[in-house]
Amino acid sequence: MTSIELLKLFGLTNYEAEVYAALLKVERLKANELAKMVSVPRPMIYLTLKKLVNKEMCIENKGKVNHYSATAPSIVLQNMLQNEKEMFKIKERGLQELNKVYNKREKTDIPFEFIQVLKGKQYTEFSKRAVSQSEKEILVFDKYPLQQNEKDRKGVAELENKTLKRGIKIRCLYEASCLNDSKFLPYYKKVLNHGEIGRVINFLPMNIMIVDETVAIFPLFHKDEKDDTVFIFNHPALISAMKGTFEYFWSKGTDINKVLTKDKV
Repeated sequence: MTSIELLKLFGLTNYEAEVYAALLKVERLKANELAKMVSVPRPMIYLTLKKLVNKEMCIENKGKVNHYSATAPSIVLQNMLQNEKEMFKIKERGLQELNKVYNKREKTDIPFEFIQVLKGKQYTEFSKRAVSQSEKEILVFDKYPLQQNEKDRKGVAELENKTLKRGIKIRCLYEASCLNDSKFLPYYKKVLNHGEIGRVINFLPMNIMIVDETVAIFPLFHKDEKDDTVFIFNHPALISAMKGTFEYFWSKGTDINKVLTKDKV
């Protein structure tokens, strides 16, 4: 990282960083000497020097021709760093207060008309909320895992455990290829131990989650694609058709416990 890049991290503009970095190299410099060392337009040299003087990063030595000297970085940048630390604490406390307001927000039914398209964190937030508000049963097609890291898998397992403890029934139909990835097996076993009912089938068309026969959630992309666009439907007729599709595939599946026991043997 160059001196200019480092100085910009402390909040200096590009012009300020260039001029201050030049002043660090020579004990005293005239404005016209600075102009030869930096790419700052000559008309902006004096304005930039004035800003550095106001920030106490530069000393102006007046005379027939003014000379400029840099204040030691150990002094001026340390003060900036301390101010940033204080500002970070203020922002951190503010974030906590905003989260308190958000967590106490009034709960309402999931609001949308028939179809909604979400991405990334929007989808994560929606799916967590849908599962948390479930009242009867959750049906899942797991063609391939959406949780790509250990933190996400742990979070999903914890949410599922809480949901099962509320008496919600969860049935998950796994495509057989899911069981070939050893890093996901502990996750599958954990949710099954929590009370999930699982089956395995050789092929599934896509990932789907149906909550209480009122909301259907599924992505329309391939496993290796980075696009995380997810479609959500609450049209009764469509969900009824999707539930019928789930039950058909479910009837063709094999108890996952038998599959895992067989593989172990």
